[in-house]
Amino acid sequence: MKLATSTGDPASLGVLLADVDHFKAINDTRGHLEGDRVLVAIAELLADTLVSTPRAALYRYGGEEFAVLVPGIDGPEFARLAEALRDAVDRGGAGLVPREVSISLGAALWRQASETPEAALQRADEALYAAKNNGRNRVHLSDP
Repeated sequence: MKLATSTGDPASLGVLLADVDHFKAINDTRGHLEGDRVLVAIAELLADTLVSTPRAALYRYGGEEFAVLVPGIDGPEFARLAEALRDAVDRGGAGLVPREVSISLGAALWRQASETPEAALQRADEALYAAKNNGRNRVHLSDP
């Protein structure tokens, strides 16, 4: 995989993983149909938030995880975007009441000159675990 800016310089890629906090409890107490409804609502909230970042792509990544890829983004802008996604879910909407569910996010910037895309994905995954281990409903940024 190769990315480049219009000047031909290597581009960065923001890699973000989001996991629904305590999702098993939602399925266990409210049922799987309700769990599916929650996932659809979260996907809608994430997609609505990403509208202002047209180059971003949202994917379902595993059971209750989502991935967001954003080419050409810098660190501060990426941190703001990750926090905006977390906040959108926390505020509710799309059929969710405020603070009904939350997500934890792990984020890493991939710079193709210094690592493989898999290494950046691994860093984002480790950052996600750090967010969950430090209280959930938060963003953890990976060190480059």
